[in-house]
Amino acid sequence: MPRIVAALLLALASPVLAAEATLTGLTAIVDGDTVQIGGVKVRFKGVSAPERNTPEGKAASAYLRSLIGESPVGCDLTGETTRGWGKGEVRPVGFCHANGHDLNRAMVESGYALACLRWDVRGYAKLEPATGTAKKAGYRLPNYCKTQ
Repeated sequence: MPRIVAALLLALASPVLAAEATLTGLTAIVDGDTVQIGGVKVRFKGVSAPERNTPEGKAASAYLRSLIGESPVGCDLTGETTRGWGKGEVRPVGFCHANGHDLNRAMVESGYALACLRWDVRGYAKLEPATGTAKKAGYRLPNYCKTQ
């Protein structure tokens, strides 16, 4: 595990390496659009799920767990970062995969999350079901997801 964290810190220190870095390992589910690998929280690029303290957020987290199971997760980091809710917490952003699933895409396609329009570079918005869990609950995209 120290090797994973050291490699990630090195990658984040260099914009060239950060765009090419992949973080892989066993994971904890933070919420429906964030996983934690080796102590590093990675935010899914182009995706926004309801917060984990809501019923819809709990359902999104459970669905993400069902996709991953006990398998390792790989996250291809984009070199971008976002702020978490903790003081000064900075999270790398990436496209994550496990068990043959593109996790970012699967969360939107299943309706447990919405495409974060401002950061949607893979066309997730067109995959949103009309009656997904997030939409049924009236989940609205946070302001940082809206196009300018």
